[in-house]
Amino acid sequence: MEAKPLHIVMALAAAFIALFAATQLMAPKPVAPDYAMQARDLYMEAASFGENASAYIYAYGEYSNGFAENYTLACYGKAASVDVASVLSDKKLYFLENDTVLCVRFAADEACSSVKNESAAKSYVARMRSRLFNSTAMGSMKNDYEYMINRSVLVFSPYFQAMVLADGRECTEIRYAIDYRNMTLQDMGRFGISAGTPQVFQYVSCIGQDGDIDQLYYNYTYQGKLYTIQQKLIGADFTAAPVIGPPQNLSGNALDIAFNENAYRQDLFSKCYLGQDEGEGRGACIQKIALQLGDKNLCELAGAVHDRCLVSFMPYLKDPAICALITTPEFADDCYIELAGANKNSTWCGNVLDGTKKGYCLQVALPVPPSPPENESPGTANETTGGAMQNQSANESAALPPGVSAIFNGMEASDSANSTGPADSTGSANGTG
Repeated sequence: MEAKPLHIVMALAAAFIALFAATQLMAPKPVAPDYAMQARDLYMEAASFGENASAYIYAYGEYSNGFAENYTLACYGKAASVDVASVLSDKKLYFLENDTVLCVRFAADEACSSVKNESAAKSYVARMRSRLFNSTAMGSMKNDYEYMINRSVLVFSPYFQAMVLADGRECTEIRYAIDYRNMTLQDMGRFGISAGTPQVFQYVSCIGQDGDIDQLYYNYTYQGKLYTIQQKLIGADFTAAPVIGPPQNLSGNALDIAFNENAYRQDLFSKCYLGQDEGEGRGACIQKIALQLGDKNLCELAGAVHDRCLVSFMPYLKDPAICALITTPEFADDCYIELAGANKNSTWCGNVLDGTKKGYCLQVALPVPPSPPENESPGTANETTGGAMQNQSANESAALPPGVSAIFNGMEASDSANSTGPADSTGSANGTG
């Protein structure tokens, strides 16, 4: 074979390299996935979940800065209901074809009554109705989402993560934000946003395979306070045909009870959950409101102060069942001491484990001596008895075990001036702070 000159070989090699480079440029290259766009599509799919449902039961828990409420939505045909249950109360709204009925249980009060023509209930009824699946409202909502996306008010993070929840459900977690600061003044008016309302909301959603939101978390800042809301799906059944109907015999004024409940709920949330960090401070705050309301069930919310909260009810309720709810030995002892003293029955002292406290228990369980006769001459036995009683009272105070004396520590001094025990059965907030 005839050898080619070197310059021809080099030219052919250069042409081959150029051809290879051109081929590589023309070949399709893998495109990085646009996770922000995928998150947007998944979000809009979730916005359609339950859109055309006409029969369902849908339940989820909602936690506002830690305060827990369970919502149960039910619908069948033209009737629907929204039930809101918490340790504080139970409220249920029935949306019927010809009426709207509110049922409330709060403290010792319970009533069901029509609120169809109650202007004072209009806002609350509308807010609860908005929790139900409604195709018209959801269609309008999706249009608003598209509008906000196009104006970069609703923006999505490229974060896109498959998750398995604790109960085994699979979902995809996405993150996004709504920033109303990016709106024009005209748009802010359309969405009811002003300089005094929250402007920025940050969200984390985990969307299930059926488009349902298995978990949702969001937060915003308002007047310098951080608000955090979390929702967790409890269960959903879109094949159910629930029976929806209020009690046949309506009685009482449910709206008045609801207003009273709302006052305590706002107090509990603003002072304890929003105003106190989780721990002793929040627990003591909840204990105070529990005593004002006369509802020991609120002690379930008191965390580390749970047992102390329960013991503080014993002088008023004198119920042995309370002591069985206490988990720590020292407060269990205190509970039985309070029980023995309240009932003047030393039998309960047998449940006290601490030896020092048992002695004190036996002392406070002694029956109160009868009052001396009114016709007894002053300056004799009457004065002596009175002095002995005063000394005994002083000695009891001095001998009070630390665990017992600490039960009411942290309660404001003004509390004793305002209230000597749980509020009356009406749960009135008057004079209780």
